[in-house]
Amino acid sequence: RSGTQEIWLCASDASNPMRLTSLGGPIVIGPQWSPDGRRIAFFATTGPAGTYVAYVTGADGGRASRLTRTEGELEALPAWSGDGRSLYLTSSRSGSLQIWRTPLDGGEPVQLTRGGGAEAAESPDGRVVYYTKVAEIGPGLWSVPAGGGDEERVLESVRFGYWAVARRGIYFIDFDVPSEAPRPVRFFNFQSRQITHL
Repeated sequence: RSGTQEIWLCASDASNPMRLTSLGGPIVIGPQWSPDGRRIAFFATTGPAGTYVAYVTGADGGRASRLTRTEGELEALPAWSGDGRSLYLTSSRSGSLQIWRTPLDGGEPVQLTRGGGAEAAESPDGRVVYYTKVAEIGPGLWSVPAGGGDEERVLESVRFGYWAVARRGIYFIDFDVPSEAPRPVRFFNFQSRQITHL
């Protein structure tokens, strides 16, 4: 409605639309609410040659702030830490797509994965980061301690874009079925480590 792709906010009944960004042309995608509801993280094709760059803006509008200043490197898919003090980003700054934790207080970003990572979500207790990899690498859900450490494969059939972390476990669409069969929704329970069909 503004003539370019932007992020807008409205009431749950679609009333009172308000434009939050004014980037004027690039693709703007992936808005994510902060835990306190006061900020929104997103990414846009504003980098050199249209690479993705991550931003944070206030939920009441204002100028969007770029998260990092790494020119020419892809930075996308921001995901908030539970305390709202950091964002997990997919970044190519190390030469391949990896998950990095970026403090919002100005501290240095920390690389969490080494074997690839493209979509992250923190566990409810803040101790673990779950992530998938780009589709070209193949399916699977991995975990790594939020402070860094060994990477572990948690689930085999999870694919990029088809999973969500909840308070008691992880919901995912299971693609490990015959091609003509419906793809079921399953739930992985943190406590029992069991998978149930929903």
